[in-house]
Amino acid sequence: MQYSKKTLSEEEKIATTIDEFKERIQSKQKTLVYIAVAAIFLIMVVSGGFLYVSASNQKAQEYEAEGYRFFYAAGKDNPSENYNKALEAFKRSYDAKKTAYALLYIANCYEGLGKVDDAIRSLEELVSSFNDIQVLSIAYNKLSALYIKKGDVQRALDSVEKINRLKGGFLQDFAYFQSAAILETMGKTEEARLKYKDLTDKYPNSPFAQLAKKKLEPSK
Repeated sequence: MQYSKKTLSEEEKIATTIDEFKERIQSKQKTLVYIAVAAIFLIMVVSGGFLYVSASNQKAQEYEAEGYRFFYAAGKDNPSENYNKALEAFKRSYDAKKTAYALLYIANCYEGLGKVDDAIRSLEELVSSFNDIQVLSIAYNKLSALYIKKGDVQRALDSVEKINRLKGGFLQDFAYFQSAAILETMGKTEEARLKYKDLTDKYPNSPFAQLAKKKLEPSK
């Protein structure tokens, strides 16, 4: 009897162990299923997002190419019509994917249509939203020219001087020359001379440096 009890007890232990093992296996299987489902869902989301971004990029490039075609055609024929078509194409490109170049050409189109305020707003959005040094150099230069058109020489000066604060930018020699020219129109002759001098010192090989040297020559 004692042997039977002991045997029964061991059987019970074995049965209990097997049941626990089954429960653990089932629990782990459920966990693995949940993990697998979550992983599949994540892959679908990431893949979907990637496909969406890829499609958006492709659309943006298609619209941008269309915009360039109309924009450069405007210099040859039907400027108003072509600038408007280019503007719509660049806007669609910008909606599909926000890029500095799309916004720059939106401003160019507005300028071509004579809508100076709209061009300025587009460029101000560009310089506040993007950090591409080369595009920023162009944008600040264009802003300066547009503010001159509006007769706002102080903002024109502020815009062009921002070019020289950009590290690794370009148009900096031109920016010095333009700053000096604006200062001359403001009657700030001495400040203008200092800008011309800075230009000749920092960019001696620039064609604008040669013009600056002439400005620094004593008047006869």
